[in-house]
Amino acid sequence: MSNEGALFRRKVRPRLQRYFLEWLALNNVRLAYPLILRSRTERVMTFTFEGITHSLEITLTHEIGVHAMKNGEWWDALLFFEAWPVKTKEGYICGYCKPGYIRPYSTRKDLWLDHMFEPFLLWVNQTLPKMQWLSLSQTECGGARWAELHPEYQTPKDAFEKWIPLKLM
Repeated sequence: MSNEGALFRRKVRPRLQRYFLEWLALNNVRLAYPLILRSRTERVMTFTFEGITHSLEITLTHEIGVHAMKNGEWWDALLFFEAWPVKTKEGYICGYCKPGYIRPYSTRKDLWLDHMFEPFLLWVNQTLPKMQWLSLSQTECGGARWAELHPEYQTPKDAFEKWIPLKLM
């Protein structure tokens, strides 16, 4: 069985949710835009940012996802922070890392902290504050749609593009 097949069968681990909530309790104050938990099931937790439009949504499944929403409907995925813990005799390694970049961690929690939680915090603190707009675009027939974050407003190219201010007043 290939590793690729195993990726599609992995279930979301509630342990990841528990570790993320523990980390968030200690680190939410470090985020430029603190997270607000909106919903939680066994498979997914959904967050929004304090002071940011709800058109930008964060999910925690087996990864941290940053998503664009339009009127509560999923529009596009913008970014993912992910890790694939693989148990070895040296500890846990990330199955996504290329040889030469693989580093063992004593626990999955340490791996998730290094590969997901802290990089997410850096993105929230270093990249998100520079962004002022979320653009939602689609083809004329609606067959393809995409979203992007922008530091400055740009006049929409056509009627199939919508610009949403990120920061709430």
